[in-house]
Amino acid sequence: MQSADFERLAIDNTHAYVSICRSCLQFVATAPDLPQLAIAENLHHCSRGVKKPPASVLPGRRQAVSTRF
Repeated sequence: MQSADFERLAIDNTHAYVSICRSCLQFVATAPDLPQLAIAENLHHCSRGVKKPPASVLPGRRQAVSTRF
């Protein structure tokens, strides 16, 4: 992923940088400098692209019938 795919924040008084993925909105890493943060961003695999298909599409799966009255 490119650095534009991440939101980078600098934390005052701690000299640390935080990265958040813009696609899946998950925390990626915190690091003392930007090169280490870039390495962590390269290792991030976004989980937003992997979605489960609806239950009606899965083979061999029967739809549940509601018994509520």
